[in-house]
Amino acid sequence: MQEHIQSSIKNQPLLIERRKQIIMAAIKLFMARGFEGTSIRAIAKATGLTVGALYRYIGSKDDLLWLTTDIGNSYHKKLHEKMQERVKGLRSVDALKESIMVYFRSADGLQDVYTFHNHIVLTASKELRQSIFDRESHTVEYFNQLLTEGVNVGEFEIEDTYLTAHNIVVAANAWANRRWLLRKRYTLEDYIRIQTNSILNSIQPERVRVARTGTLGKNSRESKGE
Repeated sequence: MQEHIQSSIKNQPLLIERRKQIIMAAIKLFMARGFEGTSIRAIAKATGLTVGALYRYIGSKDDLLWLTTDIGNSYHKKLHEKMQERVKGLRSVDALKESIMVYFRSADGLQDVYTFHNHIVLTASKELRQSIFDRESHTVEYFNQLLTEGVNVGEFEIEDTYLTAHNIVVAANAWANRRWLLRKRYTLEDYIRIQTNSILNSIQPERVRVARTGTLGKNSRESKGE
């Protein structure tokens, strides 16, 4: 979308980098004041530009909504390339653990973007909303494929791989959207470790869980009459 947004800057690397700075500053203001309550002057001040200089990079305040989606899509593409590269040759369980770690860390790094898009998704234009939905759906499908492969080779036992994949994505988004609460109790690495263990405990066959933890769950002991 960036190529369709008005700009007088001919240096493309500079344009992309400066727009990224403008967007990240604008998102913080949008979250604090709302989109309508944030002026171009406030955005310019937050990025150290004059209003005139800011308009060299964008044509209007509405352009900023599309730029937030562009940034989200750009990071999304790099994220999936990174996950796919990191899981090459790994067993399903290790590929899942690696992907969870990379994805959750990405959610932490882009938490303002995640939170903003969740905030505007119901009021955004149909085209903008679909762009956000497509990105989330793509990530769910990535995890769904990992889980399905694990089921096929006997590493996982899952009733509904798609719903489990959806829950993984929701857990990552929760770190971004509910950071005001979660960060009071957990570091990012603690959160990743606990969520990963919880996911694995719910999808791995009992024989694998026993081998990993050395114990049977309470229900398993009761079912065996212990």
